[in-house]
Amino acid sequence: DEKTVVVTMGRGRGLMEKAIASGRKTGSAIEENAGVKRTASALPPEREGVVYLALDRIVNMIPRIARVFDESAVPELKLSAIETPIGITRSGGEHVPRVDIFVPDGVIVGVKDAALHARLEGGKQGAGAGTNGAGKESR
Repeated sequence: DEKTVVVTMGRGRGLMEKAIASGRKTGSAIEENAGVKRTASALPPEREGVVYLALDRIVNMIPRIARVFDESAVPELKLSAIETPIGITRSGGEHVPRVDIFVPDGVIVGVKDAALHARLEGGKQGAGAGTNGAGKESR
């Protein structure tokens, strides 16, 4: 219908076809996802629009995109699977728009863990490639 917008990133034509088919139905398969249900329950029920962002999928896609453009300066940051997406809604009237953003604790923990892992890995690389800083091979 003219009030439904479906956007996907990655995973090819098959995912887009499924997303379009889902968007044509009354109700949506995304609304049945347990993580989306948790996020939706934390957002205001009265809303004009909603966006769900799977941050882990977006972050994990960045290095692949960088490789396509031969960008070696993009660090390899890997987020573990996060079951509950970020939710953003818009509501309110014509003169007083309201935007609510819900960031689940799993997203915060996942980003913290990925940053810590990247920092630890960066420290190993800074000591010398393949060594423990004393010239001995590290394992």
